[in-house]
Amino acid sequence: EEHNQHVRLVLERLRQAGLYANAKKCEFDKSEVEYLGYLLGVDGIKMHPRKLDTIAEWPLPRSVKDIQSFLGFTNFYRRFIDGYAKIVVPLNALTRKDAVELPFALTPAAVEAFYTLKRAFTSSPLLRHFDPSLPSTLRTDASDFAIAGVLHQPDAQGFLHPVAYFSRKLTPAEINYDVYDKELLAIVESFRDMRAWTIGTATPVSVISDHKNLEYFMSSRVLNRRQARWSMFLSEFNFRLDYAPGLKNPADAPSRRPDFAPREGDDVLRLQEQILLTPLHTERLYPSSQGASSPARPSTSPTTIASLTTLAVDNSEMLKRFQDAYRADTEWREALTRGDADFTQEGNLVFHKGLLFVPASLRADIVRMRHDSLVAGHPGRVRTLGLVRRDFSWPGMQTFIHRYVQACDVCARIKTPRHKPYGLLRPLDIPSRPWRSITMDFIVKLPPSHGYDSIWVVCDRLTRAAHFIPCNETIDAPGLAWLFLDRIFRHHGLPDSIVSDR
Repeated sequence: EEHNQHVRLVLERLRQAGLYANAKKCEFDKSEVEYLGYLLGVDGIKMHPRKLDTIAEWPLPRSVKDIQSFLGFTNFYRRFIDGYAKIVVPLNALTRKDAVELPFALTPAAVEAFYTLKRAFTSSPLLRHFDPSLPSTLRTDASDFAIAGVLHQPDAQGFLHPVAYFSRKLTPAEINYDVYDKELLAIVESFRDMRAWTIGTATPVSVISDHKNLEYFMSSRVLNRRQARWSMFLSEFNFRLDYAPGLKNPADAPSRRPDFAPREGDDVLRLQEQILLTPLHTERLYPSSQGASSPARPSTSPTTIASLTTLAVDNSEMLKRFQDAYRADTEWREALTRGDADFTQEGNLVFHKGLLFVPASLRADIVRMRHDSLVAGHPGRVRTLGLVRRDFSWPGMQTFIHRYVQACDVCARIKTPRHKPYGLLRPLDIPSRPWRSITMDFIVKLPPSHGYDSIWVVCDRLTRAAHFIPCNETIDAPGLAWLFLDRIFRHHGLPDSIVSDR
C-alpha cells in the first residue's frame, strides 16, 4: 500500500509537469529493476549478471586494442572494485605510447592483473544505498603509486557495508610527495569523489588512516601552500580523523601488491629517491718514489666523467648489475635482430651509437648519478643531457632526462622564482546596505534531482541572507546571467560588487 501511494505521488507530479511516461518502459511492484546496466534493489546497487558474464568470458588480450576495449568496458563499473586503479597498472603500462611502438607482448604482471580483475568483478560486493541518517566511515590509504578510499555504513546489526569505492593512479608530480602528503591526498581525493554523500552530514564522517600523524593535521598551524589549499577544501566537510594500523585498514591491502609497483624506466620513475649508486672514487693514490715513509699524493690530472664511467663499469658490482639488466632487457636484442645499425655487442656489454647502452632498469640510476650527486650538483636539463651523453646512450634518452629533471624536487625548491612579489592580503570592505555586495559559488557533483545536479549559492555579505538556486554544472555565462536576472535582480536590484572565485 505504501508503494502504491508513492507511485501515485510520482504519477501526479508527472501530470502536473505535463510529462508522459512510456508504459512499455515502466515496471511496477518490483523489488529490483534494471537501469543502465545496473540492478537497483531495496538492498543496494549491483552489476547486471549479463555484464558479469561478459567479463567472465572475456578472452586474454592479444593486442593493444584488445586491452583498451577491456579497460574501457571495466572502467564503467570501477565503482564496484576496491583498488581498481592499482589493479590495472600493468595493463595501462602496455597502452602507453612508447610501449605501443614495440611488438605486443603480455607481461606476467599484466596477465595476473587481467585475471585478478576478472575475479574481482565476478565476486564484486553489493553497494548499499547511502543513508544520510547513519554514521559513515571513510577508510583511505596511499602507496608509492596510487591512492584509494572506501566509504562504509553500518547495517542494523552494526556490520559495515561498502557504499562506494575510489582509487586512482598518482600523477608523476604526486609521486614526489612525501608519505604524509600522499596519505593526506588520499583523504582529499576521496572526499572530492564522494562529495555527494559526505557533504553536509549530520554526524562527523570517521576518516580512518594508517598514518598516525594525520590526526593532528586540522589543528596544525604550520602548513605549506598545498596543505593550506587542502585544509580549506576539507573545511567544507564534517569529519574527524582516526588512526588504524595498516593491517586493520581494508584500503591498505590493494596498494601493497608488489606486482603493481612501478618498473624501472617507467614515467613514474620521476620520483627522486635519495639513494645513490655505490660511491665512485674520483681520486687515485699513486705509490711514491720517495720511499715508504713518504705519503702518497693524489693525482693532479683532472678526473673526467669518462673515468668515472670506467670505474663504474670496471667495478664488479656495477658490471654485474649491467649484465643482469642486459639479460632481462629485450630492447637491444630486438634491435640487433632487425639489424639496427645503432646497436652493437662487444663481449658482455652492449653499445648504442658507440656509447654504452643503458637498459631500462638502470636508466634512473645513471641519470641520478649525473644529476643528483654532489659531484653533479643538480644541473639543468641541457647540462644533465650533456653529462649523460658523454658515455651513455639509449633510445628516447632526451625525453627521459627532460622529464626526470623537470620532476626533480630539489631543483624546484632552489629555482629562482620568475613571478612578481605576492601582494598583501586585504580584507573586503563592509557593505553599506543589504545586497550591495554579494558572493556566489556553486555546489556541484550532486546526485541528479528534478533535472538538476548543482546548486548556485548567492549570499549577501552584510546580512548573510542567501538564495539557493538549482542549476546544472554545464550552465554557461549567458544562462547564468538570465538566471541572475530572474532570481536575484528582480528581488534586490543590481549589486555594486560581486565576489567570486571564478
